[in-house]
Parts: sequence; C-alpha cells; structure tokens
Amino acid sequence: MKAKDYAARYNSDPTDKVLVDIAVDFHKETADLLVARGVESIEGFMAVLREVDDKWQAFAGRCGGKVNIHGFRVTMHTIYPEAAMVAWPKK
Repeated sequence: MKAKDYAARYNSDPTDKVLVDIAVDFHKETADLLVARGVESIEGFMAVLREVDDKWQAFAGRCGGKVNIHGFRVTMHTIYPEAAMVAWPKK
C-alpha cells in the first residue's frame, strides 16, 4: 500500500485503533520486504528499515500533524530495540 493510501485510511477515521492497525501493517510490510528481497546482510536490513521509515514519514506528512513523523522509529525502538539501535542510534 502506498503512503497516500495509508493517509486516506487514517484521515477517514483518525482513531488510535486505525493508527495501531496501520502501524501493524507497516511492520508486516517490513517483514514481507525482508523475505521477498532475501535480505541476509545488515546493509540490506538497514535499507529496508530506511525505506519503510521514509514511507511512514510520507504517510504522517499527509495526516495534518496528527501522526508522529517518527512513529515507525518509535515503534521499532519499542518492539525491536536492538534492530532499531542499529538503524537509528539514540544520541
């Protein structure tokens, strides 16, 4: 799904439940991309994370400030802290 489609979905029903559902979809999409691309290196893993993060930022940017632009990173730091620290080290 494209960022604009996620934004349309959220903007039509801007609730926490819809946002959580979208976040889950982003994480599933991340896993699907890793498998589809046969990612075996840290560089490939990082590329997928950055790609999905860019997509999240595009989605959030279409939601009128209601969605955290760094929401994907935040959820990654919460759910997969080791992986997120590699992609986006906290300063």
